[in-house]
Amino acid sequence: MISVQTDGRQLKDMVGGNLRKFRNLQPPFRGVAYFMRDDLIQRSIQEVDPDGKKWAALAPSTLRYKRLRGYPDRILTATGKMWTTIRIIYTDKFAEIRVVIPYAQYHQKGTSKMPQRKLIGLNQKILDYAVKVIRGYIRGRGR
Repeated sequence: MISVQTDGRQLKDMVGGNLRKFRNLQPPFRGVAYFMRDDLIQRSIQEVDPDGKKWAALAPSTLRYKRLRGYPDRILTATGKMWTTIRIIYTDKFAEIRVVIPYAQYHQKGTSKMPQRKLIGLNQKILDYAVKVIRGYIRGRGR
């Protein structure tokens, strides 16, 4: 399993205030969690890491293997099973996204025989969205 989490400590300075005085930040963190999931899905289609860097191309041997079995040429997509294991978790303190299939960690970190193809991570787009949602919540009804 691999995961990434954003929480009030990370966002406090960006939001510009003490988030502890708000009783329930679950609503904005819920929005952030779903945004992180949607960002991961979109990036998987584009075949890029959280920073927008293209994933390493598939080796010719991997392409031959996939084609013989009728799998698509897309990177990190053979059966599509890994993408069905995306989970989001949110509380009043954090938002988290996980890919819970065990082999996701090998893609995330790479191995001696396989290049890294980072799936999840915080990027500026996610942090900017989190700040926007939390600020809106605080101004609107979070008090």
